[in-house]
Amino acid sequence: MNAKVYLFSWDRQAAESRTAALSASGFSVRTECEDGARGYGDIQREPPDVVVFDLARRPSHSRETARALHDAGRTRRLPLIFVDGDPAERDRVAAAVPNATFTSSDRLVPTLQRLLGGRPPGQAEA
Repeated sequence: MNAKVYLFSWDRQAAESRTAALSASGFSVRTECEDGARGYGDIQREPPDVVVFDLARRPSHSRETARALHDAGRTRRLPLIFVDGDPAERDRVAAAVPNATFTSSDRLVPTLQRLLGGRPPGQAEA
């Protein structure tokens, strides 16, 4: 079973590109590009192994969705990764979401692997 990633990206073209790259690295990816509340509901119903937020566009949408996930009991411990974004926005996210992890696009796959305990994307946790 592939590790499950839920990706929030507010730019459809960027989301398609990132989804393709993650899928090629062995991850199973679900994507939300339009509605943070819909993505929140999806995650509550079927939690992934990790949630990735692209901060390049509409960072406030990502921050608020992540804060809601962090505040909900069922998803409080989900790893939340924020990709790219400007330093001021990363600071705002860090203040709102205590368990946030930050990385760059080129370091996303190694960051995912580290947060998933070093297991390859195609292997379930023991």
